[in-house]
Amino acid sequence: MQEIETPRQYDDIDGVIRPAQNTCIFGHEDVVSSITRMLEDGRLHHALLFEGPLGIGKATLAYHLAWNILVSSSGEFKSPDETSPVWRQIAQGSHPSVTHISRRFDNKTERFNTGITIDDIREINRFLAQTSYNGGWRVVIIDTADDMNRAAANGILKTLEEPPQKTLFILVSHSSGRLLPTIRSRCHLVKFRPLDYDNMQKALHHVLANQLPKPAELDAIISESEGSVRKAALLVCYGGMEIIRVQREILNQPVFDVVKAQTIAQALSGRDAIVQFHQFCDNLLNIVSGKAMRAAIDGRSALSNRYAEAWKNIAEEVAQTEAFNLDKKQFVINVLYKLHKLIAENT
Repeated sequence: MQEIETPRQYDDIDGVIRPAQNTCIFGHEDVVSSITRMLEDGRLHHALLFEGPLGIGKATLAYHLAWNILVSSSGEFKSPDETSPVWRQIAQGSHPSVTHISRRFDNKTERFNTGITIDDIREINRFLAQTSYNGGWRVVIIDTADDMNRAAANGILKTLEEPPQKTLFILVSHSSGRLLPTIRSRCHLVKFRPLDYDNMQKALHHVLANQLPKPAELDAIISESEGSVRKAALLVCYGGMEIIRVQREILNQPVFDVVKAQTIAQALSGRDAIVQFHQFCDNLLNIVSGKAMRAAIDGRSALSNRYAEAWKNIAEEVAQTEAFNLDKKQFVINVLYKLHKLIAENT
C-alpha cells in the first residue's frame, strides 16, 4: 500500500494506519449492503448517523462512502482505489467537495481541543456556502459528533434541518445517546457492531503490519479488545496488557499491595503516559461493569447496585481528574484501594 500523508488527528496511534489512509474495511457486511441498496435505489438520506463502539471502522467506512459518492454513478459500493486521485485528495484533506471535522489542534497550547466547537461548525457553513465542485456532491464528516459542545450541536442542527442539495452529512458516534434528540431525529441511524474474532485478526494484520505480537499474545489481546481494532492497537502499542495484568493482580490479592499500587500510579501520572492513563481507566470501568453484570445475573441485586454506584463514582472521578488536571498518581492509588476494598468485602 502506498502511504498517503494525511492531516494529524487527535486520536492518532503511532505506526497505525489512519482511517483516511485505509482502503480496506473488515466486517460490517450488513452495513455495506444497506448503504449499497440506498445508493442503487437513489434514496440515500441526507444525514447518516454511524453509531457503534469505538474503533471498529465507522470513520473508515465514512471515507469509503465519500469516495464512492464522488466517483461512482452506478450506485455500486466499492473499496477505494488507492491510486485514485480523488481518494488521495480525500485522504489528504484537500478535496474541494469533502470536509472532515474533528477536534482541532491549537497551535497556542500545542494540544488538541477537548471538543468540537461552534467555530468548527462555522467552518462547515463556510464550506457549504461555496459553489460545489463541478456541480457535484459535497460530503461533511463529523468525527465524532459526541465531541460537539452544546453550541456546536445547536449550530449543526440548523444545517441538518435545512440541508443544501446534493450534500451528505456523516456523523460518527460512539454513543448517540449523548447527542441532542433533535439531531438524532434528523439522521438515518446506521448501527455498527463489534468485529468478530476472524475479522479482528484480519484487521490487526492489516493496520499493525510489522508491530504484530506473537499468535498467543495476539489471541489474548483480541479477547480483551471487545471487537475494537483501536482498543487492540492501543494494547499492542502502549503496553496495555501489562496495565491489565497489574490491575488484576492488585485487585485480586487478599491484601491491598500499596507498593504495587504506588508503582503503577507513578508510571501512569507522567506527561507522556496520557494514553496509558486512559487505558487504565477504561480497563477499571470494564472490570466494575463486568462485576455488576455478573452480580445481577446471580440474583445479587444489592451487590450489583453497589458496583453500579462504584462505576458511576469512578467515571465522575476520571472526568474531574482530567477536567481540572488533578493529581493522577493520587487518583490511581485511591481508586484501586476503594475498588479492592469493595471486591474483598464481597468475595
